[in-house]
Amino acid sequence: MALRKVGKVYHILYRDLAGKVRTVTTGETDKVEAGKKEKVWMTTLKAERQKRRRGFVFVAGHGEWNDILDGSRKRMKLADALSVYAEKYAETLPENTPKNWRRFVDEVGVRYMDEVTPEIAFDYLNRLYGKKSGKTFNNNKNSLNAVFKKMLLEAGMSRSPFDIIPSRKNNSLHQRPFSEREFLQIYHAAEEPWKTASLITWFTGLRQESVFKLRWTHIENDVITTMPGKTARFNRAVRIPLHPQLKKHLQTLPKSLDGRVLGFDKRKPSGGAFSNYFGNLLERLEIRDNEDGLACYHSLRNSFISRCRAAGIAEHAIRGMAGHTDSQMTDLYSHEIESAMPVKELPFLDLMAKCM
Repeated sequence: MALRKVGKVYHILYRDLAGKVRTVTTGETDKVEAGKKEKVWMTTLKAERQKRRRGFVFVAGHGEWNDILDGSRKRMKLADALSVYAEKYAETLPENTPKNWRRFVDEVGVRYMDEVTPEIAFDYLNRLYGKKSGKTFNNNKNSLNAVFKKMLLEAGMSRSPFDIIPSRKNNSLHQRPFSEREFLQIYHAAEEPWKTASLITWFTGLRQESVFKLRWTHIENDVITTMPGKTARFNRAVRIPLHPQLKKHLQTLPKSLDGRVLGFDKRKPSGGAFSNYFGNLLERLEIRDNEDGLACYHSLRNSFISRCRAAGIAEHAIRGMAGHTDSQMTDLYSHEIESAMPVKELPFLDLMAKCM
């Protein structure tokens, strides 16, 4: 149909076999050379129409461009897409997109952008996030969709495979706290590093992501000082006194490989099987949602907050350790920690008692 110049590169506008207008890049900045490739493309497309009449199937925009142009254009690899996206559209990079994209590249099972079909995209989301909250499912879908939609021209695609996947209803239930008995069930059944991760959150209230990023350098004078992702945008760290029982346990850990407290484990915390481990553990232990809320890793954090309140720790100190603020007390906790010191006196766990 025509050549279209986007930036310095020429692209071909054409109608596919269904009559829809599509776009594919020539990879050329010279109009004459782009015109040559357009002629090859349109001639080949005409031939494919004839093949279809004889029973052959042709799907435009899904990898055949390499063959048509004799390899003159490289297909975009999934592993390369994020760097191109960040270079061109860094100002619109959604939160957590780099982490979500790297996990997608590792887990999806294909190499090129144009190999990802809606079926493959849905299978990936359902496999990794089908058992998680609607919010988690939707956040991951939206961040991956954002990259695909920006990379359509570069990838030679007409539509993001995530576009037609519907968002999931977000369950409005909050996470419920675990009882001490439930925690002991989890602690004794969990493998490392989840055993230690659970104990850390039980005594600190740190989120799962923050626990696996916790470094030995964050612990000084029996106080944990770290900046969770949720508070980093406000440049606000949290400070949590180190409970004696947690301190004793941490001293027994194997040597860290990378400076993280849980760095003795070689697996990537972002792997699909790794991320699903805790949910599968709860299912195996029959620790389920109930009328009080959802049962998940975040329940450990709620357990910490509930125990702090039961111990009479000041609300502003609890907010400070949890990274919560309100309009009147935003800066209070960042300048004092004495109000949180009773955390060290929270009840010890009888870790030798197995609850079945």
